[in-house]
Amino acid sequence: MGIKTFYVSPENKRCHNYVCESQNLLRDYFLAGDYDFWIILEVDQFPPRNFIEKLLTAKKDIISIPYFYGYGKASEPLLYYFYRDKKGVFHRNEKIDLPMALQFMDGSIKQVYAAGIGCIMISRDIVEKIKFRIDPDIEGFSDTPFYIDLYNNRINNYIDTSVISRHYNSDWFLNIDAFKK
Repeated sequence: MGIKTFYVSPENKRCHNYVCESQNLLRDYFLAGDYDFWIILEVDQFPPRNFIEKLLTAKKDIISIPYFYGYGKASEPLLYYFYRDKKGVFHRNEKIDLPMALQFMDGSIKQVYAAGIGCIMISRDIVEKIKFRIDPDIEGFSDTPFYIDLYNNRINNYIDTSVISRHYNSDWFLNIDAFKK
């Protein structure tokens, strides 16, 4: 049997682009199968053992487990809200700092605009509607336009504040164009 594997070469591509290409390759594989939910779990995420059951029990079309991003005291929760500037351009605002996050994390299911895509469960209906993309007018990876597309399609996004995924991120993002020639 075995597990299906894919490879997307990063050569001559910005990191943003090959990450997005990889996400859409997996999206296409998911849509070709008979699956109800897609769980995205990035390699540097370590959720609790029962995270799949926790996400399924919530009965939401899209729900994630919150996690922190950064190092040590500079680490901050990956919880965002969006705002539009006077020109109509979307920006993500990182106003949920650590003290706010500690109050926010009360053990309930909460609606948010964005909470990172490193540990998330997405229903087939949403996967069918929204494709990963890079928008040159939006700072960030494909998760930012993904969450904006959720918002524009009036799709509610949730997190389960009763758990936290341990995130062992590195400094790879400091060299995001390392493979681009």
